[in-house]
This record gives sequence, C-alpha cells and structure tokens, in this order.
Amino acid sequence: MAEIDDARAALGALAGTFHPGDPLVLVGYSFGAWVALRAAAETSAPRHVVAIGPPLDFLDWSSLDAVSAPITFVAGERDQFCAAARLTRVLAAHAGRIDLRRIAGADHFFVGREDEVAEAVTDALRSVA
Repeated sequence: MAEIDDARAALGALAGTFHPGDPLVLVGYSFGAWVALRAAAETSAPRHVVAIGPPLDFLDWSSLDAVSAPITFVAGERDQFCAAARLTRVLAAHAGRIDLRRIAGADHFFVGREDEVAEAVTDALRSVA
C-alpha cells in the first residue's frame, strides 16, 4: 500500500538525520493512525506511536501485535468509527501496551475539542522525552 510505503520512506529518511538516542515518534489520525501502526510494526525505530481516532471498526489491526513501541490511542467517546465495545476488546487484548486517552463527548472528528486532543498528544509525548 502506497501510504505505508510513504511512511517507511519517511522513517528511513528521518532515522538517518537523528542522533542515536533521539526519540522518533509516529503520530497519525484516522486512516493515518492505521498507517503509522502498520509502519511501526515493521521496525523498532519509533519510540512511541500515537493513534488519534483509530477507526477500529474498519481495517485489519492485527499489526498491533508486532508493534514494539508503546502506543497511545486518543479516541472520542462518541467516535462513530471506533465503537466502545471494539475499543474495549482491543485494549484488553493488548493490556498494558496501549494507553487510552478518551475525549469525553467527542466524535471521530473532535470538532471543538482540538485543544483536548493536542493536550492528550502532548501528554503522551512527554513520556518519550
């Protein structure tokens, strides 16, 4: 898939410019969250992956098993593409590996809740620094 190829290429380019020990983090929103996690499953380069609005009701998320980096999900409480039951199952299957940052009242698009999303991502990134 072209998007995963692009993510791989970006990781390769970035890895060559970072000093050893510099944290490399992948962040993606919706389909981009899936792409980031698929790319992270193929390399140990990322120190953390942040998946914003992961559309768990679609796509194949089995690559989560191969991601060695810590993962943060930022999900809206009313996300129409990430049903609560599915999210609960994914979190249970990966207990201790995925940190959930839930945005109360938000749907998949986080309209009017952008500051809360930014805060959740910033908090996740603090654990990497």
